[in-house]
Amino acid sequence: MTLRPPHLQPATQSQQEELDEWDKDKCTALYMLTQKLTDSAIVQIPKFATCVQCWKLVEDEFIRKGLFAHSDLHQSFMEMRCPHSANICQWLTDLGTKREELVMDSVLITDAEYHQVILSSILDWLRTYATGIQVSISVRDLLFEIEPDVLGQMVSEETD
Repeated sequence: MTLRPPHLQPATQSQQEELDEWDKDKCTALYMLTQKLTDSAIVQIPKFATCVQCWKLVEDEFIRKGLFAHSDLHQSFMEMRCPHSANICQWLTDLGTKREELVMDSVLITDAEYHQVILSSILDWLRTYATGIQVSISVRDLLFEIEPDVLGQMVSEETD
């Protein structure tokens, strides 16, 4: 990476001081950036002539990694299951909290997915109970879906 712009004429004393300050600031910024970058990104930095190109590399790498992280968090949520010895009421409360945390981190968990996780993660007899309620309601109104939080409350009340 070029440290300073090329000049056609020799620099004056004040210009030289400004260029030296520019070099110092650029090196400091590069040093600070390398403290937070992965090794795979750092080895690519010398290939680029400008800071803009270097920053584009950083953006691309971390956007890609961010997408992978979001996908991994989403998949982990979808695979959550209530341990057999756990308090189901507490677990469902914690599940709702986990969903809210993920949503705050821009990981989208739809109501349908949340509903699916609740049903797939509870004991069979509770799943049968919750599904039976949903079927009973859908007989009256085909478009009505029980909201996941309400479903969780109903399951919690049934376990008590």
